[in-house]
Amino acid sequence: VKFAPVTISSGASMRSGALCMPGGGLGTMATLSAGSQVLKGEVVPAAEFWSGLPASFACTVDDARSAFEGLRPPATEGEFTPEGIASALGLSLPGAWKLFAAKARGDGDALKLFASLSRARKVASTGGLSKRRTLPPFHLRPPHL
Repeated sequence: VKFAPVTISSGASMRSGALCMPGGGLGTMATLSAGSQVLKGEVVPAAEFWSGLPASFACTVDDARSAFEGLRPPATEGEFTPEGIASALGLSLPGAWKLFAAKARGDGDALKLFASLSRARKVASTGGLSKRRTLPPFHLRPPHL
């Protein structure tokens, strides 16, 4: 078994399932995509986005950010925004954008999720669920109740 330090600089991020082998590292503001692996001795340079197994250069962080910004749907009054969906569901912002893309493709699960969120928003705006009817006092109830 070999041991070596792994260097992760400030602002760097590793998505779920990403691995950085001993002796590897991530530079400032570097990103390693989900399921990717940096091999021993490799370092992801600053402000680059790497993916794959073994990980290799995919794009710069600025290119990835501008690509996601291009997917941003126009927000109108009463519609969901990626930021709102991300915070409400505990997703990352790219995950919320992927959810919007699935909705735009007509994915059934995404459409059901947005329909559920719309119903929940409607219930919350009306002050909760409809009031439950109460029965009259026992001595005033008809025999069948």
